[in-house]
Amino acid sequence: MVERKVSWLGTPFYIFLFSTYPSLALLSTNSQEVDSIVVIRPLLASILFTGLATGILYGLLKEQAKAYLGTAVILLLFFSYGHVARWLLERFEPEQGTFIDISLSIVYFAIFCLSFYAIAKAHRDFSAWNAGLNVTAMVLLLFPFFEIFSGLVARFPTAQSSHEQINASQDPIETALRMPSEESGLVEHPDIYYILLDGYSRADTLEAMGYDNSQFLQSLEQMGFYVVACSTSNYRSTLLSMPSIFNMEYLHDFLPFAGEDNSSVPLLSNFLIHNRVRSELEKLGYTIISFETGYEWNEWTDADYFLAPNNNSALRTMFVPYLTQFEYLFLQNTALGPYVENSKFGTTRYNDLYERVNFTLEELPNTVSLKGPKFVYAHILAPHYPFIFLSDGSLNSDPRYYTSEEGTPSDPELTRIGYINNVQFLNSRVSDILQTILQNSTTPPVIIIQGDHGHVIPERRFNNLSAFYLPNVKSELLYPQISSVNTFRVVFNEYFGADFELLEDTSFDAHIGEPLLTKAVKPFPETCP
Repeated sequence: MVERKVSWLGTPFYIFLFSTYPSLALLSTNSQEVDSIVVIRPLLASILFTGLATGILYGLLKEQAKAYLGTAVILLLFFSYGHVARWLLERFEPEQGTFIDISLSIVYFAIFCLSFYAIAKAHRDFSAWNAGLNVTAMVLLLFPFFEIFSGLVARFPTAQSSHEQINASQDPIETALRMPSEESGLVEHPDIYYILLDGYSRADTLEAMGYDNSQFLQSLEQMGFYVVACSTSNYRSTLLSMPSIFNMEYLHDFLPFAGEDNSSVPLLSNFLIHNRVRSELEKLGYTIISFETGYEWNEWTDADYFLAPNNNSALRTMFVPYLTQFEYLFLQNTALGPYVENSKFGTTRYNDLYERVNFTLEELPNTVSLKGPKFVYAHILAPHYPFIFLSDGSLNSDPRYYTSEEGTPSDPELTRIGYINNVQFLNSRVSDILQTILQNSTTPPVIIIQGDHGHVIPERRFNNLSAFYLPNVKSELLYPQISSVNTFRVVFNEYFGADFELLEDTSFDAHIGEPLLTKAVKPFPETCP
């Protein structure tokens, strides 16, 4: 009798490849937003689920090939449910969500029962399908692997080239390398603190939302800050605003034209991280200090000091006792989506963000003790949604505030309340932090507090908070309408002998897909209070 040799391609490993696809596909579309380590727990859970399902079906069907095929059907149904449900919800009224979930669950259960019956009763050898299904699974995985790899390749080589392009395409600050003038009264370069409060709006926007922010702004003025009454951001989103601010130019004036590549996150990210302000300060001998944000595209991980809640944050992610935001999105795409969204898991997915923001607020005043001169960049992801803080700083655990994938409430009133709660919390913490920095600094520091854009009210999107503490300088360059792009032009002019002309203050209707658009947006209101 001749023994039949089975090719490795005929070994039924396709279900385990299929089980890894959903988490890898999600990672591929969010590779610029998260650390790749977040995919490990979903991967392990998927493989364990697949093994368990296969074992149960093998016990019922008594044939390996049938058990594997039945598991493949289960995986298809389980991991497609959330996508199909979302597609249906987009085409019906939101209040029909429960009806859609119940109906879809019945349909999916019926498909499973019919498939299971057909496989169990079939009188054929399904092992002949193994090779084809294995190849299909391998080809399917090529797509997320390619996206993930492309993102890595695009990110790292461009980082160096963007740094070189900044230095080559713009005039150097020749006079910036000298010490501050005697007329300024400074004997050394001042520490510079740039505190970015993501999405913090101007006073008139908050007033329109029913909140009087005058007490906080008056406290800033009493400390010596110049609060810009009619401040505006130049772009509507963080990924556009921050490269512009840190390169002291409008995007269309320094971004290399690269066709469709101009819309890529890596391109904008690299000009955010490896920027002109940072480059010039490094030349001046500044120590660069930055904080973890949880979003790779805006983290200065190569700073002299990169401060994070845990030095081994990747390992920590593996053992946190709650769902990460990535894991929550992963489960939302499965048949468990409706149960996860309406459970405590939906409200705890931002625990990491809550801890990270608190860490930044706690450690920010401690940076005073690090020897200067230093540039401290603290990007705090509040009061921007998700509205994780109550006004007293405790975690907002009300699931109504996190009903969308982005973590926003569907009720406009809850949006208003959640945003104001975050503003109130920040006001109390930031005031104390500023007092500590000013009291403990041996040389008066430069401090800038800014929102990268305003709250997500379309007509007021560009109205941001902006306040400057410029010691020992009687600056006439600050004025009520100064916009974010001129922030560091003022600093370099006043403290490092540069001679930048201030740019015209304009907000542009650009977006991540088309960052080079130059259509100007009219101020709202047209006459600033």
